[in-house]
Amino acid sequence: MTYGIHPSAVLREYFEAKPYQGAAPASARFLFFGIDANFDHEVESSEAFPDICAYLEDGVRFWKANRQHHHPFLLPYY
Repeated sequence: MTYGIHPSAVLREYFEAKPYQGAAPASARFLFFGIDANFDHEVESSEAFPDICAYLEDGVRFWKANRQHHHPFLLPYY
């Protein structure tokens, strides 16, 4: 399987700054390992992109603000 670089410079910047999603691994209660960040190549044009950015900036704050949806992929408009 080949993995390319995502075309979104914004997402690449987020993952260079924090190469994880959600809580910081040092303070996380649970850790999930895998190849996860499967963002659509056109994600920047999605209505959910601001929420995705908010999640990548601070996953815990996102969870607290969106109790029904722990990840932006679960938002009804994604």
